[in-house]
Amino acid sequence: MAKKAWVIFSLVVSVLMLVYMFLAHFGLVRYLQLHMRDSEYYIQNYHKLPKADKNRVVVSFTASEKELSQLKPFINSILDQSVRVDDIALTIPYKDMGKVPKNLKKILGVYGISKSYSANNLIPAVLREPEATTKIIIVEPNMVYGQDFVADMVDASNSFPDDIIQAKNRREELVKPAFYNDGLAKGYAIQEPHRMKISCSQIYKRR
Repeated sequence: MAKKAWVIFSLVVSVLMLVYMFLAHFGLVRYLQLHMRDSEYYIQNYHKLPKADKNRVVVSFTASEKELSQLKPFINSILDQSVRVDDIALTIPYKDMGKVPKNLKKILGVYGISKSYSANNLIPAVLREPEATTKIIIVEPNMVYGQDFVADMVDASNSFPDDIIQAKNRREELVKPAFYNDGLAKGYAIQEPHRMKISCSQIYKRR
């Protein structure tokens, strides 16, 4: 009887391990962790990650008043990347700046705007950066991003330095101020460079 019980136990453990490996392979274990773990865990480890690039790299996003209270899974996915960026920039109206969760203010760069631009906050993100070579990755706060998302975008930009890098079938993109010169500031019509669409590591809806 003891031998039979041991065999059953071993089979159950083996099945559970296979299920775990399957879920981990498709990023679902990490997805659950991003929702459950406190952001402080990721904040404490973020500075230990290698820098994403020799040039400045910024992750930029905007959020509605409702989204500001639901940022945890998204922010955790940015903090849990394989590389770190120089700034995680949140662009919001001045009236909403006081609504940013306090525990996230130490990791986010919060920038107020008085004028509404487009939904993806491209214009203020580009105008804010003084270096033409800065890589600005535009993301969405209702998503969670695979662990190599930032590295994939940066690597693609280094391979195709004159192109906008866009995640395939997605709105996420990497741009540089150099693509726009001073046209945005002076109100000129802008002709964007070619877009290179790439496959990135997993991107999931937050819920």
